Amino acid sequence: MTRNFDAIDTLMEKIKFERKCRLSDDFFYDVIKIYGHLAGRINRAIETLFDMPNYKCWPSVRTFNFVLNLLVNTKQFDVVHKVYIRASELGVEIDACCLNIIVKGLCHCGELDAAYKVSDEFPKQNCQPNVRTFSTIMHALCERGRVDEALGLLERMEKENVEPDAIVFNTLISGLRKRRRVDEGIEVFKKVMLKGCDPNPGTYQEVLYAMLDAKRYLEAKDFMDVMIDKRVNPSFESYKLLIHGLCNGKLLGDLDRVLRQMVRHGFVPRMGLWREILGCLFPDGDCWIILRTRRTNKDEENAQKNAKIEEFGLKEQRRAKMRPAEENADRRNICGRNIFSACCMVTWSFASPGVHGNARFESVRTKYSEFQLQQLQLEVS
Repeated sequence: MTRNFDAIDTLMEKIKFERKCRLSDDFFYDVIKIYGHLAGRINRAIETLFDMPNYKCWPSVRTFNFVLNLLVNTKQFDVVHKVYIRASELGVEIDACCLNIIVKGLCHCGELDAAYKVSDEFPKQNCQPNVRTFSTIMHALCERGRVDEALGLLERMEKENVEPDAIVFNTLISGLRKRRRVDEGIEVFKKVMLKGCDPNPGTYQEVLYAMLDAKRYLEAKDFMDVMIDKRVNPSFESYKLLIHGLCNGKLLGDLDRVLRQMVRHGFVPRMGLWREILGCLFPDGDCWIILRTRRTNKDEENAQKNAKIEEFGLKEQRRAKMRPAEENADRRNICGRNIFSACCMVTWSFASPGVHGNARFESVRTKYSEFQLQQLQLEVS
């Protein structure tokens, strides 16, 4: 694509002068879209819209709304009103979508009172505010901490027979969560279920984050089970926060179950997370022996192993001089965090389901030690 946008101007002028072509609204919609999205010529897009009657073509409400939305998305709020009031010149009949775009623009620039007034203008334009109207204003209110007003809009929706959707409830739950009103957020979620509205994954995730923020970890664990039954997978961050809370509470049985569930969903615990888990089970610090590549010279066996490690280290230093720096960095990363995390994950996944707590971590430690010795023997040989 040459992106020769000046040639479009030349061609359009030629068409207007010769008047041999009859152009459709779809044609102008595509031209305006090119000016707005590809060329970044917003002013030229506006000029094309108002120049359409000179081509004996009147814009549809779809084309008019596209230009309005383009101005809102590019934050040219002062121009939006100028274009809006000239709709009658183009023979455009204002619809609900057009008013929703105006509401969105006012909310983006913080003019919430004006947005309320526009929502009151719907009946005067023979339109009714829809779920998009209310969800846009609710989002702006929640972003500014005015959650009670947003909840009031939900009551107004019920009075005006506007059916709320998952986006509305997600917005309210998120707003309540940010204000640490967790119980109210859970009540909103229950209302979603009672109304028969189908919550989306974002709804479940917002409720889960609300419970985690409130440090209600056991409730969060049970809610995760509900999510999984609904085939909604919790995020990695959710697992991380939950494991952190269970470690702080020394809830080892629940920790075991959550970690196995995390692995089944394809998430690999990182080094820092394994450190926290092992530190929870071994508060005296004896677990850190599995993170060291050396052993103290307490007996002859350890002394021999250290000798092999020293020999391996010298060989590795010689090899490192012959490898690029990037490859050395990759090897250090693989031989450090990733191998340990993989060992722990695999051992944890395939251990007997009846093994819990310290016994499971002992199997992790044993498996890692065996793996480390095998790697050492392979490299030295």
